[in-house]
Amino acid sequence: CLEVTLRTREAAQAIRILKKNFPGLTVGAGTVLNVDEGKKALDAGSDFLVSPGFTVGLLEFSSRNSIPYIPGVQTPVEIQTALEYGFNVLKFFPCEAAGGIRTLKALGAPFHSVGFVPTGGINKENMKNYLALDQVFALGGSFVVPSGTEIVENFGENLLEAGSLRKAVNSFFIEQVKVTVEDFFYNSMAESGFVKIMKILDFKGRTALITGA
Repeated sequence: CLEVTLRTREAAQAIRILKKNFPGLTVGAGTVLNVDEGKKALDAGSDFLVSPGFTVGLLEFSSRNSIPYIPGVQTPVEIQTALEYGFNVLKFFPCEAAGGIRTLKALGAPFHSVGFVPTGGINKENMKNYLALDQVFALGGSFVVPSGTEIVENFGENLLEAGSLRKAVNSFFIEQVKVTVEDFFYNSMAESGFVKIMKILDFKGRTALITGA
């Protein structure tokens, strides 16, 4: 399950290539800022959309067309707005700048039906602290994939690094979390249209999706 951020002119083509050559992948588009970008991402084959924030237009478009969408939020007002449109898996951005773990704990109390996806300031050193929070559904960070120059020069090393991060996350959940079908996060994703992702990952409960820029 991959997220390709719409930060370059090549992003849509990258999504097309991934979907064509790896049909088993669930590929999403990130940094979707408006409905037009959402439509282009879907035309390229995206399975889901992610935004750093949201517009009412995006909420209405995704809700009306049953598109799996993770809008970005930071305040209680934004969270309640997203909930009104039926979205309860929400990106929390920029996480560290907005108070990090302390803020997520505070928001998790009144918004117990929300699964948050914190991004912004997440790294290898603090990712397990975030994953340990009940209200965290997944996390994201550009630390998974370094800059383009480094990818070209050290492609093999980057693949090993990405693999080790995935294993670390999987081991964390296997060791720390007792997974049940009744788990809140499974129900949350089922309601938000993420059943397809869950089937591909073969998880019955909480999971973690680490995304790279």
